Amino acid sequence: MKVTILNAYSILREDKTGVDVFWCELTRAFLHYEKVVDIKIAEIAPGAKQLKEKCKSEENTFVKDSLLLKRIPYRWRELIPIELITGRSGVFLVGGWMPKKTRNSTKILPVIHDLMIYRYPENYSKESYHYQDVYFKKCAKKADMIIVVSETTKQDVVKYLNVSPDKIFIVNNGVSEDFAKRVTLDEADTARIDYSRKYLLYIGAMRRNKNLMRTIQAFEQYCNDNPEEDLFFYIAGAKKGEYEKLNNYVIEHQLEDRVIFIGYVSDTEKQLLYKNAYASVLVSEFEGFGIPIVESMAAGTPVITSNCSSMKEIAEGYGILVDPMDIESIKSGISLLKDAGTYKDYVRKGYVCAEKYSWNHAAEQLMDLCRDISAK
Repeated sequence: MKVTILNAYSILREDKTGVDVFWCELTRAFLHYEKVVDIKIAEIAPGAKQLKEKCKSEENTFVKDSLLLKRIPYRWRELIPIELITGRSGVFLVGGWMPKKTRNSTKILPVIHDLMIYRYPENYSKESYHYQDVYFKKCAKKADMIIVVSETTKQDVVKYLNVSPDKIFIVNNGVSEDFAKRVTLDEADTARIDYSRKYLLYIGAMRRNKNLMRTIQAFEQYCNDNPEEDLFFYIAGAKKGEYEKLNNYVIEHQLEDRVIFIGYVSDTEKQLLYKNAYASVLVSEFEGFGIPIVESMAAGTPVITSNCSSMKEIAEGYGILVDPMDIESIKSGISLLKDAGTYKDYVRKGYVCAEKYSWNHAAEQLMDLCRDISAK
């Protein structure tokens, strides 16, 4: 069986989102999966050389760039049969575009992480909305099977794209083993980030659905109710989206010494931030999965998250669930951890939860699906 991965750009990105982490970690798992005979990672835009160096795999694992493809605009690549671009393959795993195929035996399996464009269209430019809308509708019409990362996303694919549940296969995100490893402070620049403080941690984008304004307001109220407690709130992630609005609120309410916008963090900084945090908060209005939940739990840090969508799906029984639309509820979630026994209990529960999410297991599930569908 031949399996070709067609989203290699994600592996090359430095500032990875949850989608990029999915492709990077699954690709790494595939390349070390003993039962797989022929895995091909196709980078059909410039980048094959860097990709090979990144994954440190054999020469024949990769598809070389061609002068022909470099001359063809990106938006036209769906017009060319994928077999002519990368060669024949039993299964193509794709993200972000639907290739054209000429053989019935060729199976196309797109991965959909969420359908945020239909829930929060105001977060997207007209061009971005149109591109994703067209892509998702092509997935619904042309895909041999659609892969999603949670039951929540599966329900959305059924609802918004009118796809039969039988055509949808769930492969949960995993969590890197790196978050469970011991990381020492001498591996990071402690001048940039003070890890010795007692802090709440948020890692991610600053889009509206992430609900950071209410999170900051809940933190503010908690600090006002507990003036004796020296607690901080670290927000890590690119300063985009609602950053200006959030920062203005922090300044107007004189929270600059308590609410710290760290910006983008490296993998080592992320591990250290999780390891040394008092607790993580991810109280989004909606998530397709919520990788920070399992990353934090794997690092031994309790999680405060929302009682809705995939966050409840993942963390119910293992993390503190709050109403993301209720500032008082978020504040109460923070307050729960003041009890030492409760805190230790959520650390223990978090470890149990994180053990359920493995990239190797995700790769095994996906490879079993590839075998089944290529045999049909």
